Amino acid sequence: MTVSASSTHEFEIDQLVFRAYNLAGLMGPYQQLDEQRAAAARDLLELRLKSLEADGLSARTVDFYDLTLTAGEARYNMPSNVLQIVGNGMYIAADETDVENAVSEQLVIRESRQEWHERASKSATGNPSHYYEHRAGVLVQARFWPIPEEAGTVRFQVQRLFADATNGTDTLDLERPWQLCLAMYLAHDLALANNKSLDRVDRLEAKALRLLEKCKGFASPKNDSQAYLEHDYGYYNR
Repeated sequence: MTVSASSTHEFEIDQLVFRAYNLAGLMGPYQQLDEQRAAAARDLLELRLKSLEADGLSARTVDFYDLTLTAGEARYNMPSNVLQIVGNGMYIAADETDVENAVSEQLVIRESRQEWHERASKSATGNPSHYYEHRAGVLVQARFWPIPEEAGTVRFQVQRLFADATNGTDTLDLERPWQLCLAMYLAHDLALANNKSLDRVDRLEAKALRLLEKCKGFASPKNDSQAYLEHDYGYYNR
């Protein structure tokens, strides 16, 4: 036997859509997928992807974003593909010539809206040391304290949105292990939308949920961790 020299095959979105219709019992394996049914399934897939963004951080969608500041301006809109800011930021002074390899950086601590709200002097200026993430509008906004006094840079970690799944010839913006999970979820959604038996719907959902837990574990950012156990030791004299 000859092992394939390739190991990077990915299914196109419409290939996953077709297999989802098969799994849902709505199309046979030799039928042709028409554009009307493909478009309806891609809409359901988009809804699934939007829901996944609330299921926790994926290492694939967490990236760095360098925000250039303006002296005297404390509020900054993030790009439209940013879902949220992750953790603390790092401030890089305006006189640094290489922001990717700065000589010195200063921590910009994430704080709550209440902490920002209760600061007594909103007009203070200096190098920003704190920020809070304002999410009331369409775009995520970073609000700094104190107000920047120079055109420095703040490097954030951000969670970006998944790429759209509206083009059938594209591939998913997820690692390969997610493909079966999304096919199962889409099969469940198609079966539910087309009034298939509840037994089939439930079995597809159960399979998708099992795959989801495996994929979330694989996709989450990996950090070294150490477990600690603490408990009190009481004693008394007898």
